[in-house]
Amino acid sequence: MTVGERIKKRRKEIGLSADDLALAIGKGRATVYKYEKGDIENLPHTLLIPLAEALHTTPEYLLGYDDDPTDYESWLNDSGYKIPDDLWPELDPYDRAKQYYEFKQAELEDGLKYHGMSPDEESNVSAANRFMFSATVQIPVYGSVPAGVPIEAIQDIEGYVDIPADWADHGRFMALTVHGSSMYPKYLDGDIVVIKVQDYIPSGQDAVVYVNGYDATLKTVINEADGTTTLRPVNPEYETKNYGPGVVKPLGVVKRMVREL
Repeated sequence: MTVGERIKKRRKEIGLSADDLALAIGKGRATVYKYEKGDIENLPHTLLIPLAEALHTTPEYLLGYDDDPTDYESWLNDSGYKIPDDLWPELDPYDRAKQYYEFKQAELEDGLKYHGMSPDEESNVSAANRFMFSATVQIPVYGSVPAGVPIEAIQDIEGYVDIPADWADHGRFMALTVHGSSMYPKYLDGDIVVIKVQDYIPSGQDAVVYVNGYDATLKTVINEADGTTTLRPVNPEYETKNYGPGVVKPLGVVKRMVREL
């Protein structure tokens, strides 16, 4: 699905007319139709955020990096709900809103109302309980990960983030602080990415890799048929580069992004 098709699909999903969208972003109706038809390529970054806000979605969805169109913080603001202070205080605002959205969906399915349940209480409505009381574990956030240095020996720890405890049962995880703007607007300078450490990156995945033995870098990895590896940035101002076999060494694939507001 193209960016234009996503714009049109989302506009219709929320019942917004082309005139309404044009007014919201300060453009004419004809311009909106051009966006939707793909007549205008490479939407400027300065337009992506107001366009996403008007469509109650995210820039990542419009660009095709995320198939979930819901902007959970906007949903929370529009819903009038207030998340109880004791629920998921360790999460950033966006993930906290998403978690609460998922709980409310489970609540609707189960017919359960939140009344400060404890994990010990018996209930046959397990879906809501699962979101309310999912266990977490902490992993370190590194500022950088030099090549060839065992992770246990790295001293550049900037903090800690929580991940679901069951993730830790299925692999090794770590977190890194994003530096630079090559992956803008999907990832911003200062964001934290949680990665699963693994020695193979499926083609098309965002991953942290080493190039020529240097410090780790975040890019979209494309495994070419000829055995070479292409590292693709999101920001069109940066160059896509291709490397010969063995030059790119995987560190891990991105599983979550945490953003401070």
